[in-house]
Amino acid sequence: NLASELLDLSRLDAGVELRREPVELGEMSRAVGAEFALRARDREVTIEVVPPTGPVWAAGDPGAVARMVRILIDNALRFSPVCDTIRVNAGYHGDRATLEVADHGPGVPPEERELIFERFQRGSRTGGEGGFGLGLAIARELARRMGGELELASRTEGRGARFVLTLPIEMPRGRDDEDAHGESGDAGDAPAEAPSMPELPGGD
Repeated sequence: NLASELLDLSRLDAGVELRREPVELGEMSRAVGAEFALRARDREVTIEVVPPTGPVWAAGDPGAVARMVRILIDNALRFSPVCDTIRVNAGYHGDRATLEVADHGPGVPPEERELIFERFQRGSRTGGEGGFGLGLAIARELARRMGGELELASRTEGRGARFVLTLPIEMPRGRDDEDAHGESGDAGDAPAEAPSMPELPGGD
């Protein structure tokens, strides 16, 4: 994990160009969530990907978006109590597409809400869970590179953390506004696997 995160950082620092194309967040969430099914079962945690009412289209690099979703689900899985449920929810809020990942773990103290997004910084409520303090920093940098944002939102009930990824809306060619906002049915089946981060030019 550390090698993968350091490689991600090197790509960001090298300014590797990210693609910009329509990405369907509901489909991406299901694909990435499926990757964690075995690990979640071993920890007796349920990953609930809430089906949106229709496609949720965002502008971004498919590999980078998948990486951000992996980071958020991995983070939630680390801190979720046994028999808990992690909720992943894609939708539209105003002129932005959003993806939320919420858990019922120990949460983040108010004074650490921004600290956890800095490189090599971890919150004080880790409970001994492993990690290098890089995942959330990578995810926020990727979001901002794509014209979006990643924030820790306030929870209205009980303990836990709710991370909200926002990205610009971008509909695929041939889809009208009504289609993109979910009035024409569901988002279809999840792909076999989610894409990976783009490679550095000339890399392995």
